[in-house]
Amino acid sequence: MDLFEFQVVKNIRISTRIYLLTAMALFFMATAMIYKTQAANEEVNDERRQMLRNVTESAISVIASYDKLAKDGALSEEEAKTRAVADVMAMRFGEGGYFFINSFDGMMVAHPLNAKLIGTDVRGLKDTQGKAFNIELIQLAQNPGSGFVDYYWDKPGQSEPVEKFSYIQGFKPWGWGIGTGVYADDLAAKYYASLTTTIAITLLAGAATLLAALAIGRSISRPINRLKDVMLEVSRNQTHSTVPDTDRKDEIGNMADALVLLRNSVIERNELEIRQREQQGLLDGERSANEERQAAVARSQSRVVETIGSALERLAQGDLTVDVPDLGRDYEKLRRDFNGATDALKSTIAAIAESTAVVNGSAGEISRAANDLSQRTEQQAASLEETAAALDEITAAVQNSTARAEEAKRMVSEARAGAAKSSEVVRNAINAMGRIEHSSSKIGEIIGVIDDIAFQTNLLALNAGVEAARAGEAGKGFAVVAQEVRELAQRSANAAKEIKTLINASTTEVSAGVNLVEETGSSLADIERRVNDINERIVAIATAAQEQAVGLREINTAVNQMDQMTQQNAAMVEETSAASQTLAQESGQLAGRIAHFQLAGSGRGEMRRTA
Repeated sequence: MDLFEFQVVKNIRISTRIYLLTAMALFFMATAMIYKTQAANEEVNDERRQMLRNVTESAISVIASYDKLAKDGALSEEEAKTRAVADVMAMRFGEGGYFFINSFDGMMVAHPLNAKLIGTDVRGLKDTQGKAFNIELIQLAQNPGSGFVDYYWDKPGQSEPVEKFSYIQGFKPWGWGIGTGVYADDLAAKYYASLTTTIAITLLAGAATLLAALAIGRSISRPINRLKDVMLEVSRNQTHSTVPDTDRKDEIGNMADALVLLRNSVIERNELEIRQREQQGLLDGERSANEERQAAVARSQSRVVETIGSALERLAQGDLTVDVPDLGRDYEKLRRDFNGATDALKSTIAAIAESTAVVNGSAGEISRAANDLSQRTEQQAASLEETAAALDEITAAVQNSTARAEEAKRMVSEARAGAAKSSEVVRNAINAMGRIEHSSSKIGEIIGVIDDIAFQTNLLALNAGVEAARAGEAGKGFAVVAQEVRELAQRSANAAKEIKTLINASTTEVSAGVNLVEETGSSLADIERRVNDINERIVAIATAAQEQAVGLREINTAVNQMDQMTQQNAAMVEETSAASQTLAQESGQLAGRIAHFQLAGSGRGEMRRTA
């Protein structure tokens, strides 16, 4: 929701809104200028502090250079400190800016303006407000190594202490804190001067803005009040006043133009009301004459309505011989139309009576034919139901046969797969036995080699025994060893002969097994061929059974469709029979209603007999 749609704002005058808006603008402008002055003062303070950091770092760099000379051996440490103190104390910046040096233990090492403090403990030194600022400076020099401290101190030429902020930076190799500071009274004076200027400018701008707002508010409110007075006069139908400010090109000028249009419309409305009153008098005279003419017309219409009503009453009672007499020139067409309508109605009723007699006879014949057709249709439907039931049984039997043929086909396929697998196993067995027979022959050859080695070993042992016997007593031990070797060779030869005998027997058995397996493979191959023949025949049977099942399903579907069509025909025949009976009843009722009418040249009794 728009802010100016709130009820509180809508109840405030326009001039008051302008003054409030001006006051808000002045408030925000003053706030912004004060904030800018404060920010400028903070910026100057930051620049002054940064300047202290820069000059202090310059002093630190001088001390660091002498420390390097001492460490390099160019100077002793005491001489380096003395020279460093002299150089730092001689340094100046700004208007009277100087440096002082404190040790980390609180002793004043050097001060260019107060020689009495040199060599004394300055930690107990306090400013006019009791702040021991040297303690804070020494602590900042040690940790974190640098920092600022604000305090109040006497300034030459001033009767009262002024604010001063000092900066110190530690030089840990010598345990010193090099500090400096500046007085802040000039910054405060500049700040308050700037603030005073800002307030003065704000007041002047506020006064000018208020005057402008007052002028603008009056330039809006006064024309609106003038337009309001004219609007009140127009609302009281007083249109002689001149609308002011129509020559303006702003929104007030637009409002004045709209008010001119409103006043003109009120003038036109008044003139229209006068003309309406004049026309109303003329209309009242014409209305009286019209009322007299309408009364005469009403009397004539009443007579015509009475005559037509009497004729319609006789017509409602079934008297078609009614005829309307002369009603006058204005209603001659009505009389002719009514009499023509009754003549046409008499002709129509007569034709309907004749058609009703014909319809009664035809309806009886249609009803009898429909009953006969219904009986024949019911008999045909019963026959089709029996045929459909028989076909369902045949279809079920064929489907059962198809399922059994599929089962036999599956079993034959499994048998064929088993036979093929058995043939593969037999072939693998034949190959394995061939490999066994080959390995047996190899083993026989190896055993022959072992037998030859045993024979040679036996000969060598025999020769060794002979040589040992020749050697006499010295060859007895060797003769024993030779005897044992002969025995081992003999046992090896015997074992080789036994193994060779077993290998020969195994080879014989394996050969016999190979023959049996080959015969088995031939039998399995023959079985697989026969199984394949059986599978082909069963596949043919299953295919034929499936085709028969498909054909029977199609025949069954056709029979079912015929059965449904026959049942639908039976239902349609029943509907036709019922419709013919209804037609006969309706034609009888129509004949009764027609007998109610009285036609020229015939009585009502004759009409009933004709019906």
